[in-house]
Amino acid sequence: SSPPPRLAYDLIRRSHFHAMVCAQGRVPHTQLLSARLQPASALICEMLELPALSSVIQICRARRIDKRLVLYVEHYLRPELFPGILEHDLNESLTELYARSYDVHYGQVRFDMVPTALHADAAAALKVSLGSPGLRIARVNYDRKDRLIDCDLEYWRHDAIHVRAEVHGD
Repeated sequence: SSPPPRLAYDLIRRSHFHAMVCAQGRVPHTQLLSARLQPASALICEMLELPALSSVIQICRARRIDKRLVLYVEHYLRPELFPGILEHDLNESLTELYARSYDVHYGQVRFDMVPTALHADAAAALKVSLGSPGLRIARVNYDRKDRLIDCDLEYWRHDAIHVRAEVHGD
């Protein structure tokens, strides 16, 4: 059987996962895998511009489109901006939770994309073989006050999305 259509992932008209999937007539589902305060890796410290060994909140989730596992994502949050967030239901949209409980709204975002071989955590969450092809999208998010608030490492099945950016001329 042919694979389901790819999700159109629009960098310019960005919205959160649930909204993006619903807008394309599909059914989203998010499953929380883990959430904790932990020392940040060198990569995450660099992405969040934190001193080495800073603590961050790590939230790991698996996401489905029409029941099919398509995305494993690790979110890393600056803890001082989100006190008590681990007490919330983290299966829901973080974008909406930020706005509702913390009055934090996304502003500027930077995307970096590389093809990758899925590492152990991503492969296990997506129920594919270790080293399967994937697309890693690293996002660094600022709020509307230009504070660096969080970053995401998204690991997509290679056949689940296509990325689009339509840039208008001056």
